[in-house]
Amino acid sequence: MDISLGSSFKLETQLIIALKRNYITKKELTKIEERIVEFHKMAMSFQKKL
Repeated sequence: MDISLGSSFKLETQLIIALKRNYITKKELTKIEERIVEFHKMAMSFQKKL
């Protein structure tokens, strides 16, 4: 679980870089970030139940 959470945080960093280099729009970034936050919540909840 820790590895998957770490990878998702790295993904967020890469998305910010992509936005700054104009590879994605702010709207796309927001949409993807919402999904990442949802994943974080699910993963942490699952981890607490283990």
